[in-house]
Amino acid sequence: MRKSALPMVCSLLLLAACDGRLDSIKGCLQGEEKPVPLQRAIEVVKAAGLNVTDPLDTLMSSQGGLPPAAQPAAPARQFSLLCVATVSGQRMTTVLSVDLDAGTVNGAIAKISPNEITWQTSYQYQGRNTVSAHTLNRLNGDFRSHTEGVLYAAPPPTYACAPAPKPAF
Repeated sequence: MRKSALPMVCSLLLLAACDGRLDSIKGCLQGEEKPVPLQRAIEVVKAAGLNVTDPLDTLMSSQGGLPPAAQPAAPARQFSLLCVATVSGQRMTTVLSVDLDAGTVNGAIAKISPNEITWQTSYQYQGRNTVSAHTLNRLNGDFRSHTEGVLYAAPPPTYACAPAPKPAF
């Protein structure tokens, strides 16, 4: 890719993710819009006049098939966690659906490191944009969540997360 085309392509991809609406770029960056499907991203890059090739296609055409090292990968690393906390004697639970390959938790884009997974969700509350920050400790299973800008009377609960069991019924 030419260096001069990179900013233009990034801008076009950002607009494509926001359905072409300049007024929703801020919300789009906060995750309110869906990510750009791969096929749409390829169309945007091609429309910018750049070539899009799949390295695997090039490899297959030059070698006449898939090499042994390029055989289909292991199954996706997706799992569900059941998180439990007790607040004022009341048991509270939440389920987190983690997809390490897609880099998402419950469908929200996440930042994944060896020690923790963090992500944000935003929603409308009383006509205002509200952002909740979430942190899942990968070492001990602690999960915490809080809404930014809110003063809590007590610290938000810490949930203990473990792999979700099979459904009970």
